[in-house]
Amino acid sequence: MKPCPKVPADVGEEHKKALLELKNSKARRNATIEEIRIAATGGSNIGGESGTSSCNDALSPKPRGPIYNFINSQARQATLNSKWKKEERKLVCQQIGRFFFSSGIPFNFANDPYYLPMFEGVANFGPGFQPPTMHELRTSILKEEVANINRMLEDYKNS
Repeated sequence: MKPCPKVPADVGEEHKKALLELKNSKARRNATIEEIRIAATGGSNIGGESGTSSCNDALSPKPRGPIYNFINSQARQATLNSKWKKEERKLVCQQIGRFFFSSGIPFNFANDPYYLPMFEGVANFGPGFQPPTMHELRTSILKEEVANINRMLEDYKNS
């Protein structure tokens, strides 16, 4: 494909700059999300004592060539368990959707960089996790987060 010869040079340059800025903003966003994921999972030992792997191990991409995008490295047979897992996932997603709908939370919330680490933390905790109460959210958890942000702000000011 070649550029249209009827487009003025200044318009072409403007579009190139816009595309470059879009590429840079995506790279910055991905870096921010990765920093948040590392801070959320790597900074604390969510899994407990040694013997458990951190979330970052499972999230780090494996270096693979393009051929591996089209083939499976392991042969699998569909089992009843995998079918049940699909149905179970569907039910959990429906519950998450119901939470969004009943609370009037915008769908854009699912793009928040803290959204995925929240669910990873719950999954790492395992069965029996009790979510924080409204009182915990508005008192101790809020105070801890304000202290963390103030600490990061002081580090930024000192650097």
